[in-house]
Amino acid sequence: MAVSRWFAGLTESTLFKSYIMVPKSPEGPEKNAEEIVDEFELASPPAYSLPLEKLTYDKNDKGLGTSCNKVVKGVDVTGCDLFLMSRPTSGDYKKSDQNHLYLYKNEKEQIFYRIQDSVFNLEIPQSIKGKKEFKFEQSEIKPVKCENLEICTTVLGMTSKAGHTHVTNSYIKFKDNQPMLYVESLMMHLYSMSLVYGVARSYVRTNVDGNPVATSGEALDTYDLELMAKLPSNDKNQAATGTIYLSSDDGTYVVRDPKRVVQTGSLKDSGIDLRNLANRLNDPELKKQILEVTSKAGHTSEGLCTFKNHTLSQKDLDDPAYRHRFLEALAVMDRMHEDDGHRENITLLLQLYDGDCTYWEATCEVKGPEPIDRTWRNPKTAFHLSEANIKRFPNPIEGKMRYRPGLDGNLAKAWSVEENELVRKLEGPEARGINFLIKLDWMLDLSRRFESVAKLHFPKDLPIVGKYSGIHANAIQLYCDTNKNIDQEDWSMLPSMPEFQEYFHQSYEQIAQEILIRCEIRNQRFENEKKIHPYHDDEFNAAKLDPHSVIAKLNELIELVNSKRILTVSVYPDHSILFATKRMGEEDKYAKKIDEVTADRLMANAKVVAQQMMEFEKTHDVTKWDEFARERKKIDKKMQENNEYIHAPLGITCNTVILN
Repeated sequence: MAVSRWFAGLTESTLFKSYIMVPKSPEGPEKNAEEIVDEFELASPPAYSLPLEKLTYDKNDKGLGTSCNKVVKGVDVTGCDLFLMSRPTSGDYKKSDQNHLYLYKNEKEQIFYRIQDSVFNLEIPQSIKGKKEFKFEQSEIKPVKCENLEICTTVLGMTSKAGHTHVTNSYIKFKDNQPMLYVESLMMHLYSMSLVYGVARSYVRTNVDGNPVATSGEALDTYDLELMAKLPSNDKNQAATGTIYLSSDDGTYVVRDPKRVVQTGSLKDSGIDLRNLANRLNDPELKKQILEVTSKAGHTSEGLCTFKNHTLSQKDLDDPAYRHRFLEALAVMDRMHEDDGHRENITLLLQLYDGDCTYWEATCEVKGPEPIDRTWRNPKTAFHLSEANIKRFPNPIEGKMRYRPGLDGNLAKAWSVEENELVRKLEGPEARGINFLIKLDWMLDLSRRFESVAKLHFPKDLPIVGKYSGIHANAIQLYCDTNKNIDQEDWSMLPSMPEFQEYFHQSYEQIAQEILIRCEIRNQRFENEKKIHPYHDDEFNAAKLDPHSVIAKLNELIELVNSKRILTVSVYPDHSILFATKRMGEEDKYAKKIDEVTADRLMANAKVVAQQMMEFEKTHDVTKWDEFARERKKIDKKMQENNEYIHAPLGITCNTVILN
C-alpha cells in the first residue's frame, strides 16, 4: 500500500561505499550456475538496493527452496516514521497511528506512546537505550524523525507486533547468484510498469557491507480486517478482494474466497475475543486467529494461493474482468519473453510475483545454462514473433515456451490439457485487441524508458559471462539490446498487419489517451520514489517520459500505418466492409495525425485521471488490481459525464473493468 521509507537510518558513508564487480576469469569453457556465481565481486548498490536490516525474519528459518535459492517469510517495518519526542508543556501527547509513532519518556524514565485514548508502555533493550541518538528532544512543531537504523528497526518491530504501526509482510529470497538478484528486481519493476497494478515488486537487499544477498517482495497472501460498517453500500457483493469485513455484534464476517466468490460466516462460537474491535483491526494475533477459522471454512487462504492446487475453469473466464486481466497478463508475459509462466507463478487473483526467467534469451546467460525441472530450456526455440502468433493470441502455434497457459507440456508445473484448451478458445478480436494495446504501450512508452529504468536497478558495470561476454559491455547493455530487438520486431511487423491496421484505425485516439494516463502514473511514481532514494535524482528524472514525446511517437506510427494500409475486408464482423478507394473517403481510409489542440486535451485528461489514481494508491494496496479497476471505472464515468474524454475509454481492455 504505502511507499516504504527504505533509506531511513542510512549514513552517507554507507550509501557511498564502493564495490567493484568484475569477472575473475572472463575466459574459459561455458560454466554452470554454481560456477557462475563465483565470477563476481561486489559493486556499489544502485538506487533500488535496500538494506536487509530493514527486514525482520527468523534467522533460523530454513525456508523453501534449495541451498542457493532460499525463501523465507519476513516483515518490513519501515512503513512508519519514529519520532523521539520531548515532553509537551501542555501535557497534550501526540497520538500515534499506523504511519507515525510518537515515543515519549516520563519523569520515571518509562517509555510510552498513545493510540487513540490508550497509553502503551515499551520495554526498550538497554543496547538501544545506550545509543547517543536515543534522545527524546523533538518538539511538537515540525518534529524530525529518527534516522538511526537500529533504533527504528527495534522499536518499530516491537510496536508492529502489537499491531500499532504499519508493517509489510514480505517474502525474502536469498540467492547465491548475486547478478540474478538485480535481474529479478528489474523484471518485477517492468511487470509492475506494464500491468500497472497487481504485481509484487522485488527489491535487492544488501548486508551491512553493501553486499547484495537477497531480494524482498511484498507478500500477496495478506488479508486486511475491516469493520462491517465499511462494506460499501452494505452490499456484500461489493466486498473488496483481500478484506475480511467483521461485525463485533454477532460475529458474522464477509470475505471473498480465493476464487473471488463472496462468502459469509460466523466467528460467534470460535472463542475469538471481538471486543474493542475498532481498535484491534491491525492486531496480528487477532488476524491470525480469524484466518485460522476462515481458512478452515475454505473462505480464505493462509498461504500464497496460486494455481498449484486449483484449476482454471470456464466459470473464471466467463467473468469479463477476470478474463481480460488474464489475457492482459499473458500479453505482458509474451512481450517480456517470460519462459516461466507455470501454474505456481500466477495467483488465483492473477497477480504476478516471480520474474527469474523473463527476457529469457538474456537471463539464461545470467542465471546459468542449467536445466529447469530437469529439462533444458532453449531460448532460441522459446519465442517466435510471427503474424500467425499475433493473430491467434493467446494460442501460439510457433515457438516452444516451456511454461505458459495455452501451451501443452509434460512438465510438473505445466497447465493441464483441459486448461490449455480453455485458453486457446479465447482467441479472437477481444484477445488481439488486448495484445495490441500492450505492444503499443511498450512501443510508445516503456521501451523508451527501458535503459533508464535498468540503470536504477543494475550496478553501472555489472559484467556478464557466457556467450554474450565480449559482445555486450555489461548487463545493462545486454538487456537493452534484448528489449530493442523485441521492440524492432513489433515496429516492423504490426503496421503491415491488416488486423492491426483495423484496430489502430478505429481506436488510435483512445489508445493515445490510455497510454498517456499510464505514462503520467509512471512519471508520478518515479517522482515519488526520487524523494525516498537520496543521491539518485538524475537517474529518476531520466526514467520519466515527456508526454509530448508519446504523441510525437504515435504520430510517427500513424504515418507508418497509413503508408502500409491496404484495402481489406474487416476482420471484425460488426465493422463495415471496405471495398475500393473510390468508394471510401480519404478521411475514412487513413488515421489523422493528432494535432496540438487534441494532444493538449489528451494530456490534460491524462494528468487528471493519473492524479486521482495516485491519490487512491496512497490508501490502497497496488497488488489488488481489481480495486483500482473499480476506482478507474468511477473516474472514467465522471469524465464522460463532464464531456472531458474525446471518445469513450477503451474499457475492459485497459484495466477499466466492469466488476461484479
